[in-house]
Order: sequence, then structure tokens, then C-alpha cells
Amino acid sequence: MQLRQTAMNSRTASIPTEAQRAADRGDLIEAIKITREVTNLGLKDAKDAVEAYLHGHTPAKSGRVEVPLSAVVSLQEGNLIEAIRQTREAGRLQLKESRDIVLAYLEAHPPVREQYQAARKLRGVGWRRFILPLVLVLLAIAVVLQFVKK
Repeated sequence: MQLRQTAMNSRTASIPTEAQRAADRGDLIEAIKITREVTNLGLKDAKDAVEAYLHGHTPAKSGRVEVPLSAVVSLQEGNLIEAIRQTREAGRLQLKESRDIVLAYLEAHPPVREQYQAARKLRGVGWRRFILPLVLVLLAIAVVLQFVKK
């Protein structure tokens, strides 16, 4: 157990904390179940992620390149750039290759893509809330400055 903890860092130990606890106590089925619930991964991907956690590395690439769980969570939060960065670091890939992998992952996993799109909409709404008041304040300042100059 000590070896696994030293071999892993926060970017590679990317299954949910509850799943890590379940895996550490030997309850692999519960760890896989929690991983699936939190990340919306398929059964095989969740199983591979839990096994990778137990062996102290990121999930192995099987035929196609996989994004790490931490990148999937970033996508679910609407953060594409962070997902690309995490994929790049985990696989020691070039930026374009990482971007292509993450975008292909979104295409291949509709539930994650839907969560990503919903999160992006929520993030966009937040900025729009501040733009109109900011524009109004700037206009008010411009008007005040015009009267002060006269």
C-alpha cells in the first residue's frame, strides 16, 4: 500500500476518493460502482480505472487512447482546457494530440458530452450576468466624465 501511494500523484490517482477507499479495503465492486456513478464511465472503463489505481498508474491504453479520469471530471465540469492539459501530462503527449484525443473522447461518450455542454452553458451564463452591469457602469462613467470636462 505504501508503494502505491508513493508511485501515484494527484493527477494519476483520479478515481473518486470514496472509490479509492473502497478499493483500499478490497471492495472492488463498490469502487467500480462509485467510479461509474461519479464519472459516468462505462463498466470496462471504470474497472480499468480502479485496477489502474490499485497498480499505481493511469489506465492503460487499449487500442485507442483514453483520457485519464481527472480529465473526464474536468470535462463534466465544462473545463475543456484543463481536460486537455491533464491528458497531455498523463500521456506525455503533444498539445494537438491531446486535444484530438479529448475531442474524440467527447464524441465517443455522449453522456459525458452532454454534461460538458450543460456545464459550459452554466459557465457562460455566469459571464453574461456581469457583462451588462459592467457596460452600464462604464457608460455611466463616460457620461460623468463628459459633464466634468465641460
